[in-house]
Amino acid sequence: MSYDRPNHNHCTGHFSVEGYQRTTHTCCVRLGCKVMRSNKGQSTVELALCLPILLILLIGILDFGLVLHTNLMLDHAGREAARAASVGKTDAEVSQMILSGTPGLQSSKLSFSVTPAQANRTRGVYATVTISYPIDFISPITKTVFQSPYTITTKTVMRVE
Repeated sequence: MSYDRPNHNHCTGHFSVEGYQRTTHTCCVRLGCKVMRSNKGQSTVELALCLPILLILLIGILDFGLVLHTNLMLDHAGREAARAASVGKTDAEVSQMILSGTPGLQSSKLSFSVTPAQANRTRGVYATVTISYPIDFISPITKTVFQSPYTITTKTVMRVE
């Protein structure tokens, strides 16, 4: 049985296996008469197509983490401040609890209120602490989807003892 295969002499480095000509060249691979081009640039093109999407997802995850972390910090500070207000602490002490419970946040952007006022906090009344903080997102895409700055507000209510 003989195989008639065309002789491709434009490349060097040919060898023959059972009548099939193969090339060791990296520019093309030949099996019989079929020619396959090199896939050298394929991974670069795939990276160029996928990298922007992956970066957008990564920055979106960072934005979500920033919002979640800030929300948890405000919630914790509000809970501590409401507890202080419910056991008879002064408004100045409650304010200090809020400021000390939110490290890393700019105190100039932080707004909070404690109701009722210290003179009106009697046994059985509910003390309410509301804290708000505006967040600027990292990603411009997140800024277009959500209003920026995005204001996080937490409200904690505890009964005065």
